[in-house]
Amino acid sequence: MSSARASATVRPSACLASCSVRPSGLDERTTTNTPASVTPGSTAVTGARAKATHTTRLSTAAIALIVLGALLVLGCLAWALARWLAYEPRWVTSLAHSLREAGYRASATWAELGDWVRLGH
Repeated sequence: MSSARASATVRPSACLASCSVRPSGLDERTTTNTPASVTPGSTAVTGARAKATHTTRLSTAAIALIVLGALLVLGCLAWALARWLAYEPRWVTSLAHSLREAGYRASATWAELGDWVRLGH
């Protein structure tokens, strides 16, 4: 808990170096690395803040999601290419036939159950 609290604390000097409006209780002597010229409400900043680069860190979960998304896209592209080239191996056609046969038999069984219930058994 203390490590989470320590990372959440903000030093006023670090915050004020990047802020354009200062609290009334602090003066220029308490801050460090102040920008050379910043006017309130302006977006043009010169000095140390203009040269600062922001880096973003991705979490492990975000990287895993990106990798899974890329694999999904590659799989979809491979499937689309196979469909476009009309690539159908023997096992695909036999599997499709088996699934259609199973669907036909299941629908017949469901219809038989419906007839059985309707007749009052």
